[in-house]
Amino acid sequence: MLDPIFSGTVILLCETGPKGAVGLVLNRPIDLQLKEVLENPGAWGDLSAPLRWGGPVGQERLHALHSGEPSDSLAQEVMPGLTFGAEL
Repeated sequence: MLDPIFSGTVILLCETGPKGAVGLVLNRPIDLQLKEVLENPGAWGDLSAPLRWGGPVGQERLHALHSGEPSDSLAQEVMPGLTFGAEL
């Protein structure tokens, strides 16, 4: 990508299609844990998973990349054993 904001960024491309692409930034950690940003952590609340900054696009959303099988209809398997998305 030619935009300098993505210089040195590692992106896992999760989906492509006629409307565009969805990817997750893997190498830009921020000093927050998942349990610190969810209003109602519920089952996710005990996670101390580190977060990554993925901007500048879609900063109003929290996306999840986790091991295991898709747990709901919003999740999709990116590759065997690696799932993108979940209902947070």
